Amino acid sequence: MRQAMTGHDKTGQDQKGTGALAGALVGGRAACRWLVKASHQTHPAARGASDAVGDGDDDPGRVDDGDDAPPPRSAGVSVSLDHDFVTTSRQPPSHLATMAAPADKTTKNLSGKWVLNKELSDSAEPGLTIQGIGYLVRKGIGMATITIDVNQYEAPPKAPSTADGTFTHIDIEQSASGLSSTKEARCLDDLPRDHSDWLFGNVKGQSSWVSVEDITDEYLKKGWLAEGEGKTLVRSHVVSQDSGWTATQIWGFQDINGERRYCRNIVIAKDGQRAEFRFVYNYEG
Repeated sequence: MRQAMTGHDKTGQDQKGTGALAGALVGGRAACRWLVKASHQTHPAARGASDAVGDGDDDPGRVDDGDDAPPPRSAGVSVSLDHDFVTTSRQPPSHLATMAAPADKTTKNLSGKWVLNKELSDSAEPGLTIQGIGYLVRKGIGMATITIDVNQYEAPPKAPSTADGTFTHIDIEQSASGLSSTKEARCLDDLPRDHSDWLFGNVKGQSSWVSVEDITDEYLKKGWLAEGEGKTLVRSHVVSQDSGWTATQIWGFQDINGERRYCRNIVIAKDGQRAEFRFVYNYEG
């Protein structure tokens, strides 16, 4: 998964990110204790669930009663207990609300703010593991709210291209709660360009327009809505210069539960290992 992250001091950024992630993990654990307690008090069927949830510091066979206050509303936590018990959850934050893509949003006009919908998306953790991302960082990414601000425009190509005319550019600033924001700039002329960031290290990537017929990988080519003629999907391919993994993405729109959504089909691979997952986004304007 190349959600490319910028930054030149890898060690310093990792230390900052790990500290923020530790706080997020502790906050999430406290929220889980409160939610299980609320379920235990209000739903008789959930009283046996206290043996299934612990905070990791105390007796794993009981719920910590040391703090009766609910977690902050910003936590937006949802806990699903074993299927034999009831499910207790809080109202999700606004970024998880249903926000299908407007009709005027196409791959030719992705500009705007998009938020990763964790409920509809697959977990990226198998891919991050192949990419060598550490445990704490993987868990933090899994818990974070991930927002991308997209600016798409036509302009002359960037180096090393010397071609005349204009090409599509897609500049993205990505923010994840508790982690450093990142930037990535793509020129859809299919020329390889170097990039370096604190999360994935040194990579070489290229992007281009493709049609479904151009895609040979069965996972990457499935699910796309036919929107217009010709090459209407975006392909991004990245090779790690440090570790040798590859990340290939196809961007476009899919029908998700009867709603048109901006999606990315992603494949991460290295030495015979392979992870497939789909990202589904909410449009936020």
